[in-house]
Amino acid sequence: MPLTLLYLLRALVLFVVVFCAFSIIRTRYFRHLKRGSSVRREVTMSLFYGYFIMLLIFLFMSNSTLAGPSVITHELPIAQRMNLEPFHTIRTFMAYGDIEFALINILGNVLITIPLGILLPMVYPYFKKFHRFFITLCLGVIAIELIQLIIGRTLDVDDVILNTLGGLLGYIAYQLTPRQF
Repeated sequence: MPLTLLYLLRALVLFVVVFCAFSIIRTRYFRHLKRGSSVRREVTMSLFYGYFIMLLIFLFMSNSTLAGPSVITHELPIAQRMNLEPFHTIRTFMAYGDIEFALINILGNVLITIPLGILLPMVYPYFKKFHRFFITLCLGVIAIELIQLIIGRTLDVDDVILNTLGGLLGYIAYQLTPRQF
């Protein structure tokens, strides 16, 4: 459980810093963009961009930063850093993995994109239509996995599946909530 708390604490601190920085920068330097906006919209935008920047930082950190210096994948050949077999990693976690590690990886990959599914259509009305949201979500998740492969992390089709599932759950939650804008 301490590993889970460490991840959550890191994410929370990073989000708070980014949220505050974005809010201050937007209020101080981009006042002209706020004409006709409401406090609720400004808070939603700050949440979205705080989340988005935190997500990018978290997703593109090296494995050694996330899991410690013993995990170095960039030295492995690309073929060994790729899993293109659906559900292979999930089955491996369930069969052989430590339950905490499995939960962090499986649930973490779902939970990390739920806010994207909620906030993206709130901030950008263009993405309220499902097909636009879904195509953007899929392309974004695939792009993230490809970038991770390039920077020395791994590409895993299970991450694509779980991240897409999380985004879809967020989108469903967004669709089920009453509109405030």
